[in-house]
Amino acid sequence: MSVESLIQSFGLPALFLGGLVEGDGAGLVGGALAHRGAFPVCAAWAALSLGALLADQAWFALARSHRDSPRLARLVARPAAQRFLGLADRRPALASLAFRFVFGLRTLGPVALGLSQVPARIFIPCNVIAVAIWGALFTALGYGAGQILHRIFGRLAPGVHLGLVLGLVAAALVIVALVHHLRSRRLPPG
Repeated sequence: MSVESLIQSFGLPALFLGGLVEGDGAGLVGGALAHRGAFPVCAAWAALSLGALLADQAWFALARSHRDSPRLARLVARPAAQRFLGLADRRPALASLAFRFVFGLRTLGPVALGLSQVPARIFIPCNVIAVAIWGALFTALGYGAGQILHRIFGRLAPGVHLGLVLGLVAAALVIVALVHHLRSRRLPPG
């Protein structure tokens, strides 16, 4: 089986799983593959968004049904979670919309909101909107990256194209993680 046929057969289910687990990188890869014609860009957006939505709803429901869990209590005792819970208390709709776009809050956000007093009637529609926008954004960024790669390198073999996209996504994720790590470190007073 060729790489191209594997992508066409399993690409959308893989994007759905990527939305469940990681998200940003899967959206970039999905958009780049949609640019290549592996599947329609709207199908890539839908698969990614549905996976992310399912993950968010599951984390929210899990936290809501296990409010007394010591493990969840430790998770939301972190300073970032406490700041986020403060926002959720003041502006529940904004918190339900924003967590998807803040590095480090993808999983913590729905858990914290599930443990908070934010009602599901606010969380669910706000999360649907946020996931739809986020999915469109990252799929579009990936589509644009695919277009740039095509302009620079021309039409590459599917395996080379996929490897190049995955390498660029991995490099971008490492840079983002490094910047986040460096920004979160507290330097001792001078």
